[in-house]
Amino acid sequence: PDSPSLLSPSDDSTDVKTSGNLFWSEVNYAISYLLEISETEDFSVTFTNEELSTNSYTYSGLEYDTQYFWKVRASNSVGVSPWSAVWSFTTESEVIAIEPPTLISPQDGADNIPVNPKFIWNSVTEESASFTIQVDRSQDFTTKDMIEKTYLDAHNSQEIHLISNSEYFWRVMKKRIDGNQSPWSAVWSFTTDIIDGIESDPLESVPPAMFNLYPNPSSGLLTVETNIHSALTVVITDINGKELMSFELNGSTKVALSHLPESAYLLNIYKGNRLIKSEKFIIN
Repeated sequence: PDSPSLLSPSDDSTDVKTSGNLFWSEVNYAISYLLEISETEDFSVTFTNEELSTNSYTYSGLEYDTQYFWKVRASNSVGVSPWSAVWSFTTESEVIAIEPPTLISPQDGADNIPVNPKFIWNSVTEESASFTIQVDRSQDFTTKDMIEKTYLDAHNSQEIHLISNSEYFWRVMKKRIDGNQSPWSAVWSFTTDIIDGIESDPLESVPPAMFNLYPNPSSGLLTVETNIHSALTVVITDINGKELMSFELNGSTKVALSHLPESAYLLNIYKGNRLIKSEKFIIN
């Protein structure tokens, strides 16, 4: 019979898997094929020497980062063909698993965390790498407001500005300079503090978000102002979070609160279902 033609992996291929398949052309009238795989070009020591009934072979157990040579010949009842051309391939380098970073702060389940916390984690090793942090109010990290930043510091990020009185989830991933990356770290959660005064919404860009609430303390008539030209809802609760009343905010709104007893209250501003501001005020 004629000699087979080698097909795959192509000659001088690199980064070939240590387990995979070899293919060669089917030869007319061939009954079987003899395959040899060796680490030496003269095939003085063979890794594989097998007689096969098909024009393919599934191999496994090759060494990482090693050059292999292979050849095939066909046979039938009349005799055997000459050997095919000798092709070579080099297997992939071994990928050493990268351990995910260990989260340190804010601690899991922590309360009253500042709205500009510093996130701290430990790197498992000290080789050059970057770190990607994700912070979101969904533990699936799927909301459109999810914050993602990449840092070169192996131990902590810069401060990230968040919304007060909100639960957040965070995680970190490490990426080496060779492009390999770790799994995500464990997911930790924390709740930001209720702050006095209104913080600028980090999601509003141009112009910067502005909110005014006056007078505070109030004798019963409160004015709320904003420069955001989109639908906002204001919800007033007692200090324990029980809703007392709500209204739409459009530019400037005056609201009568004289029916409420003298006490401290929370004014919460929502954009859709998203809490963007929370401020404590007093009626006296």
